Amino acid sequence: MVDFAALLNVNVDEIKPPAALPAGTYYGSIKEHKFGESKNNKTPFVSITVKFESPGPDISTDDLDGVDVAAKQLRKDYWLTPDALYRLKDMAKSVLEPTGIQVDGRKLDEIIPELNNMPVMVEVTQRPGETPEDPMRNDIKTITGVPA
Repeated sequence: MVDFAALLNVNVDEIKPPAALPAGTYYGSIKEHKFGESKNNKTPFVSITVKFESPGPDISTDDLDGVDVAAKQLRKDYWLTPDALYRLKDMAKSVLEPTGIQVDGRKLDEIIPELNNMPVMVEVTQRPGETPEDPMRNDIKTITGVPA
């Protein structure tokens, strides 16, 4: 059972937003996928959550400034529309085919669950928060398979 009293027994002056990851390449694995639809237009999407494991060669320990990469996870949404499905297909091929899992000739509803737990390389970008007080935020630009 969750102890909400203990969780909420924190002085608000001590609450700080988490530090953003430096932009660059990271290694991790796909933790899960979830389906949803956008709030305004009800456009369907699949959200891919990536759990980070380590920085890539373009990220120095000085750049991380104490950020625990292994504690981070981000998600990337792929729209499930005719004009956007190729992005999901390209990502799935990149992730699955190096492991010997064939993508061509199959349906997305078979392929998407096979992405879970697959090793990936992600390109992370930074963007400003929504207000001047907001810290930098991270987005995943690309998810690709880990080169052999």
